[in-house]
Amino acid sequence: MASNQRSEQGDELLRAYFEKLERPSTWSGLPTKPFYSPADASGLDYRRDLNDPGEFPYARGVHADMYRGRLWTRREVCGFGSAHDTNQRLRFQISQGVTGLSVIDDNNGSLTIDADHPMGIAEAGLQGVSVSSLRDMEDLFEGIPIDKVSVSFDISGLDCIAWMAMYLAAAEKRGIDPAALRHRSERHASFSVLRLRQLLPGGPRAQDLGRHHRVLCAAHAPLVHRQRQPL
Repeated sequence: MASNQRSEQGDELLRAYFEKLERPSTWSGLPTKPFYSPADASGLDYRRDLNDPGEFPYARGVHADMYRGRLWTRREVCGFGSAHDTNQRLRFQISQGVTGLSVIDDNNGSLTIDADHPMGIAEAGLQGVSVSSLRDMEDLFEGIPIDKVSVSFDISGLDCIAWMAMYLAAAEKRGIDPAALRHRSERHASFSVLRLRQLLPGGPRAQDLGRHHRVLCAAHAPLVHRQRQPL
Protein backbone atom coordinates (compact mmCIF):
# COMPACT_ATOMS: atom_id res chain seq x y z
CA MET A 1 0.00 0.00 0.00
CA ALA A 2 2.76 2.44 0.96
CA SER A 3 4.65 1.59 -2.23
CA ASN A 4 1.58 2.35 -4.36
CA GLN A 5 1.08 5.68 -2.61
CA ARG A 6 4.69 6.70 -3.25
CA SER A 7 4.31 5.69 -6.90
CA GLU A 8 1.13 7.77 -7.26
CA GLN A 9 2.81 10.75 -5.61
CA GLY A 10 5.75 10.39 -7.97
CA ASP A 11 3.43 10.34 -10.97
CA GLU A 12 1.67 13.49 -9.71
CA LEU A 13 5.01 15.26 -9.30
CA LEU A 14 6.01 14.35 -12.84
CA ARG A 15 2.69 15.60 -14.23
CA ALA A 16 3.09 18.83 -12.28
CA TYR A 17 6.65 19.31 -13.55
CA PHE A 18 5.61 18.89 -17.19
CA GLU A 19 2.33 20.76 -16.79
CA LYS A 20 1.09 22.55 -19.89
CA LEU A 21 -1.56 25.17 -20.42
CA GLU A 22 -4.97 23.59 -20.76
CA ARG A 23 -6.14 26.17 -23.25
CA PRO A 24 -4.23 28.68 -25.40
CA SER A 25 -6.18 31.78 -24.40
CA THR A 26 -6.04 34.80 -22.13
CA TRP A 27 -7.99 35.11 -18.86
CA SER A 28 -10.58 37.02 -20.87
CA GLY A 29 -11.01 34.04 -23.19
CA LEU A 30 -9.25 35.61 -26.17
CA PRO A 31 -7.40 32.96 -28.22
CA THR A 32 -3.61 33.20 -28.41
CA LYS A 33 -1.15 31.87 -30.98
CA PRO A 34 2.10 30.00 -30.25
CA PHE A 35 4.03 32.99 -31.63
CA TYR A 36 3.47 36.19 -33.57
CA SER A 37 5.18 37.65 -36.62
CA PRO A 38 5.01 40.99 -38.48
CA ALA A 39 2.21 39.49 -40.56
CA ASP A 40 -0.04 39.57 -37.49
CA ALA A 41 0.36 43.36 -37.28
CA SER A 42 -0.26 44.05 -40.95
CA GLY A 43 -3.57 45.77 -40.23
CA LEU A 44 -2.34 47.68 -37.20
CA ASP A 45 -2.90 51.40 -37.08
CA TYR A 46 0.02 52.70 -35.03
CA ARG A 47 -1.66 55.76 -33.54
CA ARG A 48 -4.96 54.02 -32.91
CA ASP A 49 -3.81 50.58 -31.71
CA LEU A 50 -0.35 51.15 -30.21
CA ASN A 51 0.81 54.77 -30.09
CA ASP A 52 3.78 56.21 -28.18
CA PRO A 53 4.43 55.48 -24.50
CA GLY A 54 2.26 57.71 -22.33
CA GLU A 55 -0.36 58.15 -25.03
CA PHE A 56 -3.79 56.55 -25.40
CA PRO A 57 -4.49 53.60 -25.52
CA TYR A 58 -1.41 53.25 -23.23
CA ALA A 59 -0.36 49.93 -24.77
CA ARG A 60 3.27 50.91 -24.14
CA GLY A 61 2.83 52.30 -20.64
CA VAL A 62 0.92 55.13 -18.96
CA HIS A 63 4.01 57.36 -18.69
CA ALA A 64 6.34 58.39 -21.48
CA ASP A 65 9.49 57.29 -19.63
CA MET A 66 7.88 54.75 -17.25
CA TYR A 67 10.33 53.48 -14.59
CA ARG A 68 13.30 55.20 -16.19
CA GLY A 69 11.73 58.45 -15.00
CA ARG A 70 10.54 57.26 -11.57
CA LEU A 71 10.66 53.88 -9.88
CA TRP A 72 7.45 52.20 -8.83
CA THR A 73 5.98 52.91 -5.40
CA ARG A 74 7.10 50.39 -2.79
CA ARG A 75 4.44 49.65 -0.17
CA GLU A 76 3.80 47.07 2.54
CA VAL A 77 0.21 46.37 3.51
CA CYS A 78 -0.28 47.40 7.13
CA GLY A 79 -3.17 47.35 9.57
CA PHE A 80 -3.66 45.76 12.96
CA GLY A 81 -4.94 46.63 16.42
CA SER A 82 -5.68 50.26 17.18
CA ALA A 83 -4.91 53.31 15.08
CA HIS A 84 -1.96 53.99 17.40
CA ASP A 85 -0.59 50.45 16.87
CA THR A 86 -0.72 50.80 13.10
CA ASN A 87 0.70 54.32 13.26
CA GLN A 88 3.83 52.97 14.95
CA ARG A 89 4.24 50.38 12.20
CA LEU A 90 3.72 52.96 9.44
CA ARG A 91 6.42 55.15 10.98
CA PHE A 92 8.75 52.16 11.09
CA GLN A 93 8.08 51.43 7.43
CA ILE A 94 8.96 55.01 6.51
CA SER A 95 12.20 54.73 8.48
CA GLN A 96 13.05 51.60 6.49
CA GLY A 97 12.64 53.25 3.11
CA VAL A 98 9.13 52.56 1.82
CA THR A 99 7.97 55.13 -0.73
CA GLY A 100 4.25 54.70 -0.08
CA LEU A 101 1.89 53.52 2.65
CA SER A 102 -0.88 50.93 2.40
CA VAL A 103 -3.53 50.58 5.11
CA ILE A 104 -6.13 47.83 5.42
CA ASP A 105 -9.31 47.92 7.51
CA ASP A 106 -10.36 45.38 10.13
CA ASN A 107 -13.33 43.01 10.06
CA ASN A 108 -15.59 45.66 11.57
CA GLY A 109 -14.71 48.15 8.87
CA SER A 110 -15.59 45.71 6.12
CA LEU A 111 -18.97 45.18 7.80
CA THR A 112 -19.55 48.87 8.65
CA ILE A 113 -19.68 48.12 12.39
CA ASP A 114 -18.19 50.49 14.97
CA ALA A 115 -15.60 49.06 17.33
CA ASP A 116 -17.73 49.77 20.42
CA HIS A 117 -20.81 48.03 19.02
CA PRO A 118 -21.68 44.76 20.83
CA MET A 119 -21.25 42.92 17.53
CA GLY A 120 -17.86 44.51 16.90
CA ILE A 121 -15.98 44.49 20.19
CA ALA A 122 -14.46 41.04 19.65
CA GLU A 123 -13.49 41.85 16.05
CA ALA A 124 -11.89 45.25 16.63
CA GLY A 125 -8.40 45.40 15.17
CA LEU A 126 -8.49 41.90 13.64
CA GLN A 127 -7.11 41.49 10.11
CA GLY A 128 -6.71 45.24 9.87
CA VAL A 129 -6.74 48.50 11.78
CA SER A 130 -9.76 49.64 13.78
CA VAL A 131 -11.01 53.04 12.58
CA SER A 132 -14.46 54.19 13.74
CA SER A 133 -14.07 57.97 14.07
CA LEU A 134 -12.22 61.02 12.88
CA ARG A 135 -10.06 60.84 16.00
CA ASP A 136 -9.00 57.33 14.99
CA MET A 137 -8.03 58.60 11.55
CA GLU A 138 -6.03 61.43 13.10
CA ASP A 139 -4.21 58.96 15.38
CA LEU A 140 -3.55 56.68 12.42
CA PHE A 141 -1.52 59.33 10.60
CA GLU A 142 -0.19 61.28 13.57
CA GLY A 143 3.31 62.57 12.77
CA ILE A 144 3.19 61.27 9.19
CA PRO A 145 3.54 63.86 6.38
CA ILE A 146 0.51 62.75 4.38
CA ASP A 147 1.00 65.67 1.99
CA LYS A 148 4.37 64.18 0.97
CA VAL A 149 3.73 60.42 0.96
CA SER A 150 1.35 58.42 -1.21
CA VAL A 151 -1.25 56.56 0.86
CA SER A 152 -3.34 53.62 -0.29
CA PHE A 153 -6.52 52.40 1.40
CA ASP A 154 -6.96 48.70 0.61
CA ILE A 155 -10.43 48.40 2.05
CA SER A 156 -13.60 46.50 1.27
CA GLY A 157 -15.71 49.22 -0.24
CA LEU A 158 -18.54 49.82 2.23
CA ASP A 159 -16.37 52.02 4.44
CA CYS A 160 -14.49 53.49 1.49
CA ILE A 161 -16.41 56.78 1.45
CA ALA A 162 -16.30 57.18 5.24
CA TRP A 163 -12.55 56.58 5.33
CA MET A 164 -11.98 58.98 2.46
CA ALA A 165 -14.09 61.70 4.10
CA MET A 166 -12.29 61.28 7.44
CA TYR A 167 -8.91 61.30 5.69
CA LEU A 168 -9.72 64.59 3.96
CA ALA A 169 -11.06 66.06 7.23
CA ALA A 170 -7.92 64.98 9.09
CA ALA A 171 -5.78 66.67 6.43
CA GLU A 172 -7.78 69.90 6.67
CA LYS A 173 -7.44 69.96 10.47
CA ARG A 174 -3.66 69.81 9.98
CA GLY A 175 -3.79 72.70 7.52
CA ILE A 176 -3.12 70.45 4.51
CA ASP A 177 -4.93 71.17 1.27
CA PRO A 178 -6.75 67.93 0.24
CA ALA A 179 -5.96 68.76 -3.37
CA ALA A 180 -2.29 68.07 -2.57
CA LEU A 181 -2.92 64.55 -1.28
CA ARG A 182 -1.57 61.68 -3.38
CA HIS A 183 -3.82 58.79 -2.57
CA ARG A 184 -5.19 55.53 -3.94
CA SER A 185 -8.44 54.06 -2.71
CA GLU A 186 -9.25 50.49 -3.64
CA ARG A 187 -12.81 49.24 -3.66
CA HIS A 188 -13.50 45.51 -3.97
CA ALA A 189 -16.67 45.42 -6.03
CA SER A 190 -17.58 41.77 -5.41
CA PHE A 191 -17.14 42.18 -1.65
CA SER A 192 -19.17 45.38 -1.68
CA VAL A 193 -22.06 43.74 -3.51
CA LEU A 194 -22.05 40.79 -1.09
CA ARG A 195 -22.00 42.95 2.03
CA LEU A 196 -24.63 45.36 0.74
CA ARG A 197 -27.03 42.51 0.09
CA GLN A 198 -26.36 41.06 3.52
CA LEU A 199 -26.45 44.25 5.59
CA LEU A 200 -28.59 46.70 3.62
CA PRO A 201 -31.17 44.81 1.56
CA GLY A 202 -32.96 47.26 -0.66
CA GLY A 203 -30.42 49.95 0.23
CA PRO A 204 -27.69 51.62 -1.84
CA ARG A 205 -25.99 49.69 -4.60
CA ALA A 206 -22.25 49.20 -4.97
CA GLN A 207 -22.42 51.41 -8.06
CA ASP A 208 -23.93 54.19 -5.96
CA LEU A 209 -21.05 53.99 -3.48
CA GLY A 210 -18.56 54.19 -6.31
CA ARG A 211 -20.29 57.22 -7.83
CA HIS A 212 -20.42 59.07 -4.52
CA HIS A 213 -16.75 58.32 -3.98
CA ARG A 214 -15.84 59.70 -7.41
CA VAL A 215 -17.83 62.87 -6.78
CA LEU A 216 -16.17 63.38 -3.39
CA CYS A 217 -12.66 62.95 -4.77
CA ALA A 218 -13.27 65.01 -7.91
CA ALA A 219 -14.48 67.93 -5.82
CA HIS A 220 -11.85 67.86 -3.09
CA ALA A 221 -8.92 65.58 -3.98
CA PRO A 222 -8.23 65.42 -7.73
CA LEU A 223 -4.97 63.50 -7.25
CA VAL A 224 -6.78 60.56 -5.67
CA HIS A 225 -6.89 57.45 -7.80
CA ARG A 226 -9.82 55.14 -7.25
CA GLN A 227 -9.12 51.51 -8.10
CA ARG A 228 -12.08 49.23 -8.55
CA GLN A 229 -11.55 45.50 -8.26
CA PRO A 230 -13.67 43.70 -10.90
CA LEU A 231 -16.60 41.47 -10.06
